[in-house]
Amino acid sequence: MRVSRFVAVALVAVGLVAAVPRGEAAEPAGGAVSAESPSVSWTGGPFYAANPTVDTDCVVPEAPFCDSFALTIGVLAVDQPDVVVSVKGASDADIVNVAVYDPAGQKVAESATLGSTQTVAVIAPAPGVYSVRTELLLGIPGSSTYGGTAVVADADAPLDFSQDCLREDTTVVAEADDGRSIDLDVLVLLDGVTEEFAADFFVDVSRPYEALGIRVVPTFQATEPFVGDATVDIINEARARFPGGVVPPEYDVVEVLTSKDVQALGQYAIAGQADCLGGIAWDHRSFNVSEAVAAGVPEDGVAFGPLVFDAKFAAKVTAHEIGHLLGGQHHYANCVEGIQLDEELSGDTSPCTLMANFSDVVSLKFGALNGKVVRGYALRYATAND
Repeated sequence: MRVSRFVAVALVAVGLVAAVPRGEAAEPAGGAVSAESPSVSWTGGPFYAANPTVDTDCVVPEAPFCDSFALTIGVLAVDQPDVVVSVKGASDADIVNVAVYDPAGQKVAESATLGSTQTVAVIAPAPGVYSVRTELLLGIPGSSTYGGTAVVADADAPLDFSQDCLREDTTVVAEADDGRSIDLDVLVLLDGVTEEFAADFFVDVSRPYEALGIRVVPTFQATEPFVGDATVDIINEARARFPGGVVPPEYDVVEVLTSKDVQALGQYAIAGQADCLGGIAWDHRSFNVSEAVAAGVPEDGVAFGPLVFDAKFAAKVTAHEIGHLLGGQHHYANCVEGIQLDEELSGDTSPCTLMANFSDVVSLKFGALNGKVVRGYALRYATAND
């Protein structure tokens, strides 16, 4: 969810641009993405100035607080028609802005948050050379640098960057269900997160499962910090911490709940990842990683007039990723059954059910079909150790 930022004001005078050195060029100066070559990375800076009072979107790319990268976009596949651009300042104290201009010089994407990490989506771009322009709003002139990445993706699916495997077994919905309560035993590895925080956090994670007769039973374990912030690496490291790389028999799921801003292929528009869709069926694939706090999203959500979206966003992500491990899928979700107003969710009016890929408007509620699938997986795979 994007929140409001500085209101753009008049462009800095060209005379000012000429009075000081221009920013360093990106390294490399340009690169390409396409269906055959889905990602490219670069570094930029140092900037020669910061621009704390105005946000220009680098309309003048030569400004000393701007840095440009020439991104050539080729032909993209139908199922991955967009390009997601992510920029992260080398220092968390730096505040940067990013804007993308098309071959005709028209702005087609811009960030709308304040922070050291910015991610924007270029939707269904035509082939051509685009300009990715990064602006330093706050930082240290002569020192502040950044890293950038562009990845071919489906921009409508920001919660889940990739799934390494797929098990779509809807036969679970036809199995006999005696209505019993099912314990879903989750071992939560705390990566920079306190047990007190995690206990409160899992109260919200448990909500959509309670409605299905599934009791989420978390066990919190402080752990050595995980190396890096890439989702795949964190999951693989978690797996390696257990004998044989499998979930211990007394648990059904292993989650890494991390204080990190996680990424995949350099993209920080990632809040979590499940190792495998339906992964609870395999002891070595029932792992996930999720952020404990969603950067830039208030815990009580974001108000839009009388509506409130995104309350408890990070807890929704964890519940969503565990849902994937229990067979839940995006295409079984809908935007009709989601709304459930109450004080605990701060009046959240998010209309879409939990497994929807429209992350801004998901709720802590499964739709009817995903609910059947998730409970079916739990009956089949999570009852043996109850």
